[in-house]
Formats: sequence, C-alpha cells, structure tokens
Amino acid sequence: MSSPFVLPRILVADDDPSSQAVLRYLLADSYDVTIVGDGQKAIDLLQVEEFDLMLLDLQMPRANGFQVLQTLQANPPSNAMPVIVISAFDETEKVIQALHLGAKDYVNKPLDLQILLARIETHLGLQRLISQQQSTIKALAMTRDVQLKLSRIISHDLKSPLTNFRIGHYMLREIISPNEEALRVIDNMEQTLNAIIDMIRVFVEAVNAQELRPKFGVVNTRTLVRDVVAQHQLVAGRKSIRLVFDAPEYFLWGDARMLNQVLSNLVNNALKFSPADTESHLWVEDLGDRCRLYVHDQGPGIPQEEQDELFGMFSKLRNRPTAGESSTGLGLWIVRQLVTLHSGSYGVESHPDEGSTFWFEIPIATEEQITSVQPEE
Repeated sequence: MSSPFVLPRILVADDDPSSQAVLRYLLADSYDVTIVGDGQKAIDLLQVEEFDLMLLDLQMPRANGFQVLQTLQANPPSNAMPVIVISAFDETEKVIQALHLGAKDYVNKPLDLQILLARIETHLGLQRLISQQQSTIKALAMTRDVQLKLSRIISHDLKSPLTNFRIGHYMLREIISPNEEALRVIDNMEQTLNAIIDMIRVFVEAVNAQELRPKFGVVNTRTLVRDVVAQHQLVAGRKSIRLVFDAPEYFLWGDARMLNQVLSNLVNNALKFSPADTESHLWVEDLGDRCRLYVHDQGPGIPQEEQDELFGMFSKLRNRPTAGESSTGLGLWIVRQLVTLHSGSYGVESHPDEGSTFWFEIPIATEEQITSVQPEE
C-alpha cells in the first residue's frame, strides 16, 4: 500500500472517452490516476507497475474485463489490489461472474459518482487495514523468532557455564573451609549464583510459554537493597567502587525474585560503566502509594539521543564498559519487562560527564495485602 504521504494510485481501464474524462476529473485531486483504453494495456501495465486500486470496465477491445480478471486471478499483484468493476452490464449473471473472478465490488453505469467515491475509499481503507495486519503479523513472527533465539542462548550459552561454575564453587568451598572470611565470600557467591540460575529458569519457561507471571507477595525494600548490594560487593571491590546505600523499610507488592533481578541489573549496569575509585549510590523514596528505587553511578553519562533506546532489546551504548566487561544489550530490556509486569514505571536521568541515575517505581502493598501474607525476605 502507498505511504500516507503519497496519493494512492488508481488504474482506470475503460475505453469510453466520456467515462475517462469524468473519472479523471472526479479522482485527480485525491488520487494518482492512470487511464488506459483497453484490457491488454491494463494487463501489460500491471506487470511492471503497482497500483492501489483498479476501476475496470467489462466491455473493452483487445481484452475485455473478464479476461483482465482472469489474468489477475492467475497472477495476482503482490499487494492484493482490489478491483471495482464499472459497467453498463446489469445482468445478475455478469455481476456474479465478475465477483467469482476476483472483483471486490460492482458499480453500474451510468455512475453515481458519490457512491463510487465512497466505495473507492472503503476498499482503500480495507487495504490499509490488511496491510497493517500483515505488518503486525510479520512483527509478531520476528518477535517470536527473537524469543526462541533468546531461549537457546539462555539455555546453552549461559546455563551450561553456570552449572560448571557451581561445581567449581562446591570444590572451592571444601578447599578453603577453615577460612571464615573466605567462606562468607563463597556464601555470597552461592546466593548470587542461585539467583541467576533461578532467573534463567524463569525466563526460559516464560519464553517457551510466551508469558511471564509474577508471584506476587510483600517485598521488604530494606532486605531487597541489602541482598542486591551483597551480591555485587565482590565485583565492586575489584573495581574499587564503593556501594553506598540508604534503605528504609517499605513494603512493596511484587515478586521478590523479579524485583531482585531488576535492581541487580541496574547495579550491575552502574558498576560496568563506572570508572575505578568511584561510588555508586542506592536509595529508596516513598511516593505515597508507590515506592521509587534509585541507582546512581559516576560514569560518563548517556547522551540524550541514546536515552530513548536504552530499554530496548539488544540496545548498545556508545559508551563502553570501563574494564572490558561484556554487554548483551538485554539488561535494561529485562528491567522494562519485569517492571511493566508490576504495573510500575522506570526511567533514567543522565547528562554527559555527570553520571546516570536509573530508577523504577513499584506499588506499595496495601494494609490488607501486608496482613494477608508474610513479607518475603
């Protein structure tokens, strides 16, 4: 179909000069009109050009309207162009024959111009809807293809190495068992590893089922922030980045596992793009019926033109991780998906050379929700 900024193209096939003149006058202001005087010229033209709609007379030299319809039926245009027959034939069998050969409508001569215009616009509108539906179907098919590829990546490229890492973790624990400080580090590693493997399982199940379902409960913000900070202390220490947090106790209504993943992705992002010997700050703000969690870094900041694409799938920034860390472009996309499942919102405030502050908001649990379940810790 034509772009909305380009006039729809209409091919008129009619050998009557008076009809040609009337149709040209009627259509020229709103449509790009091409007129031919016989059926064979129409057939030849349709082989090399694309039109949005055709007005077809049945009684023409060289090839009549029925022959044109038969040709189109055997070799349909790529855009499924609708054909409206305009003819002095008013016998029922002629109308039925034309419709059986693929005509979408039939208007008798002498033409009622208002009715003809209404039918032209109706069929063009239907074609636009069909085109939009086809585009949507293609987009959904591409989305599903991405989902399946993502499932394979998660299952093979991530899950297998993490399983090997878990085996190594158990072996390491046996070797250093007398060292209490080292055991605390190992326990933190185990907690992080279990959270990652659990989220991988959830995402694989969600991709295969095409749906991700939160397990709602009461989530303690203090516990959430402390757990995520603990999970990232080792990585932060390697880059000499200090994690500073202020975590008053509020109770959110959400899936503790998913919200841990959201905050973890934002902290991981902050550490990845921050230079050594800096600080990353986490804090919580009460907004009444919602709670906003912030993660601020002292990285290079994000240009305004890149901020709109940040939360898209496989989005990559001009800035690169400061210690050569890998980046899949999925972390912030996952944040968007999980926060949306909680009827929440998310965003970023950033300026070049001033760092970035990522945030997300989640509804606060009601008194009834708090008393109905125990907070997840």
